[in-house]
Amino acid sequence: MLNKLLKRDLRRCQTLNNLKKLSLGDWCVDDDLHALIHLLGCSPVIQKLTLRLGLIGALASHHGTDESEVKVNCKHLKVKITCVQGDTRVPNIAKFILANAKSLPEIVIKPYEYWY
Repeated sequence: MLNKLLKRDLRRCQTLNNLKKLSLGDWCVDDDLHALIHLLGCSPVIQKLTLRLGLIGALASHHGTDESEVKVNCKHLKVKITCVQGDTRVPNIAKFILANAKSLPEIVIKPYEYWY
């Protein structure tokens, strides 16, 4: 239910022409990266993206997204991802960003260990 509401509300999001830095958490990284892709697409001058991914969804199976559906301007983008060691979402995020990069982006991944 929440995912459907989020996707509906994201369609109302206008272009964020002045947004240069964006920091997001788990809520924006679902199976198809829909929210993340949409927010990047609405931010044509974005320079820095910080993702703080917790344990929610970190070990679930993720299918990725079809990069041909949406094109995002990832020009001069620096990405920092803080995540649980072995987070299965990170390769799909990196793959999407690299597929849409106008120049080679700086991607820093900082894994941390978690305790049960």
